[in-house]
Amino acid sequence: MERKKLEILGIWIGSPAKLPSLQREGIFRFLFNLVKHLSLHHPLKFEIWCQQINLPQVRKLFSPLLEQADFAERVVFCTEMSAPKRFPGEAGRDRNILLFTAAALVQYLKAAIFFLKDMILKFKSLVFFAAVPLLLLAIAIILRAGILGQLPLWICLPPLLLILLSAIRGFRTFLERLIIRSWDIFKQTFNLLPLAANCYSAANCFLIQNFDMANAWKIDRLKVINLHDLFTSEFAPLFTKNGRTRRQLFQGQKAAHYAERLARDGSFFISNSDHIRRSHALALIPGLSEENTGFIFLPVIIPDSILQKLPVREEVLAAFKIHGDYIFYPTHIRPYKNILTLLKALKIVHNRGHDLSLVLTGNLADDADCMTFIQQNRLGDHIMLTGEISEVQMYALYRHAALAAVPTLAESSFPWQALEAMAMEIPVIISRIPVVEERLRHHRLEAEKCGLPMFEPRDENALAQMIIHVLGHRAQVLSDQKMLRETLLAYDWHQLSDRYYSLFSRLVEQEC
Repeated sequence: MERKKLEILGIWIGSPAKLPSLQREGIFRFLFNLVKHLSLHHPLKFEIWCQQINLPQVRKLFSPLLEQADFAERVVFCTEMSAPKRFPGEAGRDRNILLFTAAALVQYLKAAIFFLKDMILKFKSLVFFAAVPLLLLAIAIILRAGILGQLPLWICLPPLLLILLSAIRGFRTFLERLIIRSWDIFKQTFNLLPLAANCYSAANCFLIQNFDMANAWKIDRLKVINLHDLFTSEFAPLFTKNGRTRRQLFQGQKAAHYAERLARDGSFFISNSDHIRRSHALALIPGLSEENTGFIFLPVIIPDSILQKLPVREEVLAAFKIHGDYIFYPTHIRPYKNILTLLKALKIVHNRGHDLSLVLTGNLADDADCMTFIQQNRLGDHIMLTGEISEVQMYALYRHAALAAVPTLAESSFPWQALEAMAMEIPVIISRIPVVEERLRHHRLEAEKCGLPMFEPRDENALAQMIIHVLGHRAQVLSDQKMLRETLLAYDWHQLSDRYYSLFSRLVEQEC
């Protein structure tokens, strides 16, 4: 029997939600660089599948590659609406018309509802202050017609307001869960993208990210799942503190549920470290066999000629209103990122007479404990929140920082923040977590002799002591980390793309 050959790789970005800008999201930075280097070094064609509503953002993500004629000729973007037009001969004319018509109707309906949602979120204060009085007035009128008789409205409204606010507060968690589940059902309703892929795709294999597992299990092709992590399962209690983290918990648990279905149909799960492969893929996904798992380390993303594009220190400090030395930690504020320990260490550093700021890219409003600690300890003047920043701005903030401190409780691989900081040649302090120790062992580097200060993730005193040491011995720490830096940065995207290509090719051949 003739062996199959890998010719077309499907890239699945099938989320039924409306996606924001993708360029700064870690998973999409990974996807872009993987596709870029696969296209540079291997004779592959690509189908990139996404919902029609997300097509502009997905095209924008890959726009730097589309400017290259060789890549543009080898890629096709497919949605539930465009697939029948791109593959007209694959199925009967009637099915094409039916699928295209249904997809168009669903697309316009969802676009209108997503637009309405965006407007409500944008003007939520106005919506709240308009909706609550109208709701109270309606309830009061109904009650006056019944049990309250002819009491004046001004007497009815105050107690009704108290009752309404108490009910909202008492049932807040229940209402949040109801809204989360209802919104998810809406997003998945009439989701025609997997059907379109099954009808029209010519891909030998689909690459799927773990957040998309619930939307990809219906694809009837060979599937490789990038299981970056299942941290919402490992750290589930940390994701119950507010509405945002509860949404993350719901989506994470949903992904874990569909991972079990994907494991049953023989999908291959690839992780970014052996620790995640064992502690997440094999330990948390029932029915997943070890032979259907693997891991490939992640390299750091260093844009070409980035050092020549960076502004000088004075411009960076002025642009972000930073005064003096600072620590830079670019990350989403998620529970396992352990920002609170970093804030506690910063307070200790201040108490010992060092003037130091902390620059973050995430939204601290997502973590009430962090906000409370900052307010109680009057750290507000020393915390700078950049918001969304460009790649050049991010590397400029690294380049001019006093040091980078990465306090995370867990990561899918050696933390990108530490590798990015090393690439910009600033000292790094990092929490002692399994993926860091695994990567050091892989390179035969001894943790105590490689020049990398490591602390137990919850130990703010040890972190503060290391920060103070680095501030006083910056040049020496940089020198001590030189061999570590060169070793870790020598692993690049060319090597990663070779390993992924070998994996895809082997799986396609085995499918015969």
